[in-house]
Amino acid sequence: MKGESTMAAEINNIPYKIYLSEDEMPKAWYNVRADMKVKPAPLLNPGTGKPMGFDDLRPVFCDELIRQELDNDDREIPIPQEILDFYKMYRPSPLVRAYCLEEKLQTPAKIYYKFEGNNTSGSHKLNSAIAQAYYAKKQGLRGVTTETGAGQWGTALSMVLCDNGHDVTLWSHDPAKAAEMAKTRENSKLKGVQLPDSLKISGDLDCLKGAELVISATPSFAVRETGKKIAPYLTPETVLVSVSKGIERDTNLRMSQILTEVTGNICKVAALSGPSHAEEVSIRMPTGCVSACPDLKVARLVQDAFMNDYFRVYTSEDIVGVELSAAMKNVVALACGVCDGMGYQDNTKALLMTRAMAELTRLGEKLGGTRQTFGGLAGMGDLIVTCTSMHSRNRRAGIAIGEGRTPQEVVADMGGVVEGYYAAVSAKELADSLGVEMPICEAMYDILYNGAEVRGMVHRLMSRAPKRETDNGWV
Repeated sequence: MKGESTMAAEINNIPYKIYLSEDEMPKAWYNVRADMKVKPAPLLNPGTGKPMGFDDLRPVFCDELIRQELDNDDREIPIPQEILDFYKMYRPSPLVRAYCLEEKLQTPAKIYYKFEGNNTSGSHKLNSAIAQAYYAKKQGLRGVTTETGAGQWGTALSMVLCDNGHDVTLWSHDPAKAAEMAKTRENSKLKGVQLPDSLKISGDLDCLKGAELVISATPSFAVRETGKKIAPYLTPETVLVSVSKGIERDTNLRMSQILTEVTGNICKVAALSGPSHAEEVSIRMPTGCVSACPDLKVARLVQDAFMNDYFRVYTSEDIVGVELSAAMKNVVALACGVCDGMGYQDNTKALLMTRAMAELTRLGEKLGGTRQTFGGLAGMGDLIVTCTSMHSRNRRAGIAIGEGRTPQEVVADMGGVVEGYYAAVSAKELADSLGVEMPICEAMYDILYNGAEVRGMVHRLMSRAPKRETDNGWV
């Protein structure tokens, strides 16, 4: 009772949310290294193993950011007024007292978290990205890419290729991450998985010189920029394999289409997809995928490169269906997660998954895919695993939305790309432009972008006019 009384008194004295005025916003970034008695170990060049200096970092950062990155002495780095003015569009962010968490933990500590839901992107990442863009523009650079990603899927596939006796180099866009993996022989997002001794790891794109097979495993939003970077290293003899799952925003292009465009159609492009969590492939659990390319010889080449006793690969000429299945099933996984978060059980999810696949098939056939693909590993197989597994980031995001959190807040906090959040836009745009009926995907779009209440969407879907199951050609 004493603890409860104390808690009640504190709640009365300390508000749940603390707001600063614009005038109270910090005018400088705090450089914690200046106050550290023992300075952090320097970043190491993955090629030489020596500490990275200014010139080593220039391929990654603009000059001013390098100076800040290497600064061990200045406690405060002034924030330019232009950046401060931009920050004022969504900052200051409220500081929220986590009373319930404190009570649950029975801790005397006072716990606060910063709420970034007011941010126009729904994520704290904009705070850094704006500064990067500002300094890049000031230096006269015409383009800048800021990326996050762990590279789990690329790492897992590199292990498969190593197991098959191929000479494999794993490239990371982050030289520091490459150096870390080379040193520890581990990807931090695949804990406990030892990387093969034969796997080379590099932060230098020169490692692509002479490669016969190049695997593009970046998040969908980074495929275009990464494709531009690798283009100079490709030849007509190279086979480029996309394993990214998504549709590009604004253009609604598939990943292979983007790669073909930005590389000048210099080489054959294939897609490898299926029900395949990196976490399971990396520990050599039996897995099946589909290698797709209009040129069946190329699809077979990819099949031969990857196939072994735990990673079975089938071939297909239907790259349209394989890539669309990979992208659009993430929207359905979000919807299934929402069902889980709302407390619905197996009947509901079975209904949702089956009818959603009918929608995806209708769309896929309109775009040139085949019905068989959507009923196979790349279609129904990937849909099942993504909608039912907690390995699925999209399903986990959907659960949080179903429990009452806003989509923007959930996407910001996931720690990785929620592909279904963006694919929902493409699904709606493509369905509208082609006249394809996709009620489940449309409902998910309204939840994600129009603030629709989830239980209302369930009622809307269940109250639709009666139909034959085989309407619109679905069997």
